[in-house]
Amino acid sequence: MRLLPLLLSSAVLTALPLNAQVPLIPSLTPEQTRTSVFEGFRPTKDPQSLKQAQPLANFRLHLEFRLPDQSATAAVQAGTGEPIALNAPPDATWHVLELRAEMTAGRPGFFETTIDGKATTAKPLSGSGKSNGPAADGLRFDRDFTAMVQFRSEGEGALFSFCRPEKWEPNAKMVGLRDGRLFFDIGWLGEISSRRAGLNDGKLHTAVLRLSNGRAQFFIDGRPDSAKDGMLKPDADGHTFQTSRGSGGFLGDLTKGAVSGIRYWERALNDSEAKQLSSGDAGSINTPMYQWTGEADEATFPRGIPGIPVPLTLTLSGGTEIRNAWVQPLDSADHAALIRGWNAETLAEGARIYSTLCVTCHGTESKEGSMPTSRRFHKDPFKNGSDPWRQFQTLTHGYGLMMPMPQYTASQKYAVIHYIRETFLKPFNASQYSAVDDAALASLPLRMKSLAAEQAPKEDPATQYERMNFGPALQWTYQIAPGNIAQKAIATRLDDGPGGVSRGRAWMIYEHDTLQAAAAMTGKFIDWRGVAFDGSHGTHSSLTGDLLFTNPNQPAWANPENGSWEDVRFLGRDGKPYGPLPRSWCRYEGLYRHGNHSILQYSVGKARILEAAEVVEYGAHPLFIRTLNVTKSPHNLSLRIAPYADGLQIDTSAPGTTLTKSAGFHLLTIPAAATPAQFRIGITKGADDATRAALINAARLPLDLASLTKGGPAHWPQDVITQGIPGDDNGPFATDVITHPDAAANPWQSWLRLTGFDFYPDADRAAVCTWMGDVWTVSGLTQQPLGELKWRRIASGLFQPLGLKIINGAIFVCCRDQLAKLHDLNADGETDFIECFNSDHQVTEHFHEFAMGLQSDAAGNFYYAKSARHALKEVVAHHGTLLRVSADGTHTDILATGFRAANGVCLNPDGTFFVTDQEGHWTPKNRINLVRGTGPDEFYGNMFGYHNITDSSNSAMQQPLCWITNAFDRSPSELVWVPKDAKWGPLNGSLLNLSYGYGKIYTVPFEKSGGQPQGGMCALPMPQFPTGVMRGRFHPTDGQFYACGMFAWAGNQSQPGGFYRVRWTGKPALQPIGLRFAKASVKLDFSDALDAATASDLTRYEVRAWDLKRSANYGSEHIGESALPVTAATLRDGKSLTLTVPALRPAMGVSVTCRLRGTDGKDTERILHGTIHQLGNP
Repeated sequence: MRLLPLLLSSAVLTALPLNAQVPLIPSLTPEQTRTSVFEGFRPTKDPQSLKQAQPLANFRLHLEFRLPDQSATAAVQAGTGEPIALNAPPDATWHVLELRAEMTAGRPGFFETTIDGKATTAKPLSGSGKSNGPAADGLRFDRDFTAMVQFRSEGEGALFSFCRPEKWEPNAKMVGLRDGRLFFDIGWLGEISSRRAGLNDGKLHTAVLRLSNGRAQFFIDGRPDSAKDGMLKPDADGHTFQTSRGSGGFLGDLTKGAVSGIRYWERALNDSEAKQLSSGDAGSINTPMYQWTGEADEATFPRGIPGIPVPLTLTLSGGTEIRNAWVQPLDSADHAALIRGWNAETLAEGARIYSTLCVTCHGTESKEGSMPTSRRFHKDPFKNGSDPWRQFQTLTHGYGLMMPMPQYTASQKYAVIHYIRETFLKPFNASQYSAVDDAALASLPLRMKSLAAEQAPKEDPATQYERMNFGPALQWTYQIAPGNIAQKAIATRLDDGPGGVSRGRAWMIYEHDTLQAAAAMTGKFIDWRGVAFDGSHGTHSSLTGDLLFTNPNQPAWANPENGSWEDVRFLGRDGKPYGPLPRSWCRYEGLYRHGNHSILQYSVGKARILEAAEVVEYGAHPLFIRTLNVTKSPHNLSLRIAPYADGLQIDTSAPGTTLTKSAGFHLLTIPAAATPAQFRIGITKGADDATRAALINAARLPLDLASLTKGGPAHWPQDVITQGIPGDDNGPFATDVITHPDAAANPWQSWLRLTGFDFYPDADRAAVCTWMGDVWTVSGLTQQPLGELKWRRIASGLFQPLGLKIINGAIFVCCRDQLAKLHDLNADGETDFIECFNSDHQVTEHFHEFAMGLQSDAAGNFYYAKSARHALKEVVAHHGTLLRVSADGTHTDILATGFRAANGVCLNPDGTFFVTDQEGHWTPKNRINLVRGTGPDEFYGNMFGYHNITDSSNSAMQQPLCWITNAFDRSPSELVWVPKDAKWGPLNGSLLNLSYGYGKIYTVPFEKSGGQPQGGMCALPMPQFPTGVMRGRFHPTDGQFYACGMFAWAGNQSQPGGFYRVRWTGKPALQPIGLRFAKASVKLDFSDALDAATASDLTRYEVRAWDLKRSANYGSEHIGESALPVTAATLRDGKSLTLTVPALRPAMGVSVTCRLRGTDGKDTERILHGTIHQLGNP
């Protein structure tokens, strides 16, 4: 039962006396929300400029106009940018302009226009919502000063700078936000970075930078922070002070936020003043030399959304006429879309909400409600309007005794309205059942696009990731303590109870690169920071409990061959060690699960070790127990248990061993002669000898851990049943929904953001992994049509898996920390041992460095891509690479470098690869790369990846098959070949690309010209998926395409996850499957025959070309974009279309638009975007 809505409504009701009333806020009709504009218009051929008297914020403009002849003109201007001409045929026809303008403080502003329903313009509003400070002559940053800045941001960039905007150079100065930390940088000298992280949390922060005798120090939100000497260089001529503005080649403008105030003193304030100032109390500090306050939102409509007001101007000449000109405030909900979207699901959702809450007061047609004054919907007239939009206003604002319903989203409110209309009004109270037609929907306020999507109410105070049962252990990156991060950690819950690892009270945190017991902790689990949890960027999860001890990021066991503690792991370019220790030293082998217990298996030298931890709760300080089973070792073994600290008590039951203090650690020495051995180590504080001995003897785990490695009872024995949804066969492709059990539909509240899958040999089942660490199986895939599906959770707690492959029935999962192999040891269908098949992964805490995709070749080798860091230089050798793991798992090779965020891998039949990449720094647009895989010198352009390339020119990198402009696909994922024996008809043998950003599938026709691959993409004619699709495979028996995906950020399709089957229905797709760029011509081969009579009509074709600029900046605008006239169109063999384009040229971006007619007489449009590197001979 869902209690939250009832509890919330009860809270609202009990906040007022039962006879209290909400203020009567009458609902408005759409006409009442409109304000007439440009009322000064007069019919004349003379030029006239009509300016709205009051600047407006976040509004819609509706205007009807006509141009009587060629001399007539009209232009509209929102803000201070360039006016936009209203282009329409000069005749007596009235045309409709719709303009939407949005700008709020801290967000980029934009306006867009349509004429007669066709999009014509989308441009940024002047100012772009950023705070632009006035000139600040006289500010000096090469002597003592104090500067205060107030800001909020969820991104990064400059807060203020003293530099040239176009170029970063010596002695330039900047205070900015990067990876959630504040920094002060002096060009070519160095920087100071704040200790405090997480400042990109969207909250208001006040920071003070003080420079005193060359010593720079931050104070943040009332607390002193980092300090550094030597931060002094002379100011340079030509440098200017800027607010929120960055510098080319270093760091850009502030994103996703705004600076709200800056103050500057030409002296170094004392500590007391600086702390007071950074706490936000500036009133008592004497007058600053410079003071500036940013723009603020204002409300310009009674029920509008506050924003930055902008002027609105209309200029007319030549007798242009206008009528019916009005503005309307934008709204937080897309009312028309929600009403159009009513279906059986919304009706059911409305019924659930009504029966949970509304029925109490309003009743039904057969049962009276509890409040006589409440409307009986089946017979009473409405007091505040009965049409859907006015009902929505009543639910939102309340009316009389009707309380507002803030606990429901707009979608849920409209679901209730749908239920009321269909259940009570239509059959019983028809006079209150108002018609809903296109005209009525078009009159409703439009949704403000830049607002974050409204989220559904929470079922309890926790967020989805906090509600999820992750199982008894969670492998992740955790900050143990400041400066101490366990990059490849395993958090194991030690106390009993439901809910999994996050609901525990005591944990042992291991790190499997070093084999450290990194921390023992009680209390609360973690802060839930990180991109996979709260969605934050530049953050990572930190422990929040009470720590009994912590170990540093160093080897736990001495090198068995020589007794050395020297850390010989790979050194990153930040001077820190990463990745595993040599296999001859030690190796993490995997994690057993037995009930709620987690048992690690690893080796030290030739000794294999099993280890499990538990806790005995006693008094203020519980006793943590580590149980170890060590096989025979030819070498003496030494284990650092914990750093020596006052009060920490260590006991061991290991016979023949010695426990000493050495080099700051409690050290356990195990002579070779004392092995094999089974023993326990107890760690606590404040207990006497007898108590500690009694507590160790109270251990519940068996001393011999081998009994826990045979397979234990199932954690998740029940299947979760869903119903597949067959797709619509009316088009060339039908999409069947393989319905997955979302978080509300499974007992463990598991968040199924799907990231990889593969088919079992029996073909009726697949294994599917999720970003939150699960692996599930689903059966029933071979049904035609889809029917009942059985889902079974078989593994949990993996580290952000983003790829899965089944080989000979064994499941391999590509995780951020390892390539895992799952073992079911007792044939109960559930994983008992997560084998670490390969752990060469070099992991840092940076949020962006995902391990993407998983493929294998005939020899058994595995392939995946490792992302680079976002906007930061590389640290480890795996940053921005394509990687191969040997078939035996013993080593990893780098096949190519220079990628930014390659979302998946396609292994080609000839042993080459297709790898996509995402727009960003050094990557001007998204792209598809054909990769040979020759080694680390094969470089694909990202200067922030790990390589030795210093030449940033385009000639120094391998060029992509195509650059992909954002509007076409904002985030490509994995490519897939259609098998030649698939059941996709004329598309068999074609190449497909999947889109995380837009939830689409594209064909990728390409050619090789002079050895350089070049080509493009064209979307399949089918509806978008509701989530971003990332992984796809063709079924081995039914020959159809299966795809799964998820949403996290930077995508248009925001359903958390989905799994689908896409079938070719046999209908013509008219899809380009081959192309050739030649001198003065473009040849396209289509999947189906075209109509010969219309193929030569030149008005059906458009070709455009543009270039891009690759730089350290994020992305690139289109450069030199122009139309290339098509002078002839020739159809051969019914399917091969050649367009003659005399001005065709090599270009980083090219679009070919074809408005085609098939042989069935139906018209359709196909748009291909691609790249031309060189033109072949005709």
